[in-house]
Amino acid sequence: MPESCVTNSLRVAIVGASGIGRHHANWHDAVGSTVVAFVGTTPERCHESAQVLTKTFGFQGQAYTSLDEMLQQERPDVVDICSPNETHYDVATRALAADCHVLCEKPLVWDASLSAHQILEQAERLQDMASRANRHLGMCSQLAGLLPQYDNLVGPSDRPGSFEAVLETTCASLRSARDVWTDMGPHPISLILARFPTADLDLSTVTRSLHGHEAKVTFDVITNGHRCHCSVIVRDLPGPPLQRRFGFDGRCVDIAGQPGADGYYRCVLRGDGMEDEGTDPMHLLIGQFARTVQGEEKTPIVTAATAVQNLQMQLGVVGHD
Repeated sequence: MPESCVTNSLRVAIVGASGIGRHHANWHDAVGSTVVAFVGTTPERCHESAQVLTKTFGFQGQAYTSLDEMLQQERPDVVDICSPNETHYDVATRALAADCHVLCEKPLVWDASLSAHQILEQAERLQDMASRANRHLGMCSQLAGLLPQYDNLVGPSDRPGSFEAVLETTCASLRSARDVWTDMGPHPISLILARFPTADLDLSTVTRSLHGHEAKVTFDVITNGHRCHCSVIVRDLPGPPLQRRFGFDGRCVDIAGQPGADGYYRCVLRGDGMEDEGTDPMHLLIGQFARTVQGEEKTPIVTAATAVQNLQMQLGVVGHD
């Protein structure tokens, strides 16, 4: 069993297991939790997902097409939300009402038909609901977990003056620049907030270029009077090679990966002829969330408060009305 395991097995349910959810399920199993169920859209999709999960890690749980039925029958400790963005708020609300801890894919909430104010209101309601229920609410913007590995490779810098990131991904159907930002924007923002937890966005400095399948933005964040200039590009490409790179004060690293000796994926950071291998950031995030639920860690890597802060910055940068 890999590192970052939990002491006792948590009962985990995945909502949306046909895409990224199958990878989440595998990591929950890897850290010692038991995936007891997942929720899919149709019986046919559930059958396909169950076959994949069984082959991947020996899934022996139940498949449901009804969230409410799953919550009532399985009573999971943790609900991991990997369904489409516009479903996040409703699913999280119902899971928290069922006394579950919730881990949600980024962004925490999103609905293009709502104003920025309404979107933030939804996020803040979830944060308040989790706090009142004494449940943990975390978000999967896992690159935040790379900061210690980055510092180990290039050396720590508490007050950098600049940040840059280029994150490319492949997609079966290339998305609009705005949709790419919705999906990928939380990742670089999570790195910024990991370095500057109390950062405020200076809206007067925002520039944006949303064209084709690429979002290119620049902006400043301010923490206790210190200013950091940020430059971010996120884009969809039809296929590899892909660039995934970030850094502070020009000390940039490339993000790569490779199988570890234990069979689990490892994260490799490379820069200036140096290399550092560490735990996959999603593995880190899911493992820490599980240990937080069990009282072995104080907080998730990305807390509800940080998720709301991330969302506020994401909306401000892209100019969502």
